[in-house]
Amino acid sequence: MEKEIKKDEIYSTRDIYLAATLLTLKFYNKRIDFQVEGSRGTPVGYFIFDLNEEIDEVIKKFWNSQIRIEPKEFVYNLRSLKSQ
Repeated sequence: MEKEIKKDEIYSTRDIYLAATLLTLKFYNKRIDFQVEGSRGTPVGYFIFDLNEEIDEVIKKFWNSQIRIEPKEFVYNLRSLKSQ
């Protein structure tokens, strides 16, 4: 049974490579939420995207190594996320 995605749901990930992939595929990063985690108290960024059926499918393909993207744009987006 397929999971029903409701309007206004969000997808949150701390995986910067997934976030850069989503940006490269033209999904909009709404914001980055920072949370303090671990014993060192280091802030960790969570990348927030709108959740819809299209992004859900891309995320599944990402984890199954079925995504092909433009490498230069990916590297640019990765560097951009790291600088934030």
